[in-house]
Amino acid sequence: MTPPFMISIIWGMERVASASLIFALSRLPAFSIASFVI
Repeated sequence: MTPPFMISIIWGMERVASASLIFALSRLPAFSIASFVI
């Protein structure tokens, strides 16, 4: 079993990553995002 605080930390990191990715997509061309992710 994963401890609840670990789940919340992972969930928070995923939220931050998705939010920053959406922000970057709204600011930069798609090829820049693709090269950054890869």
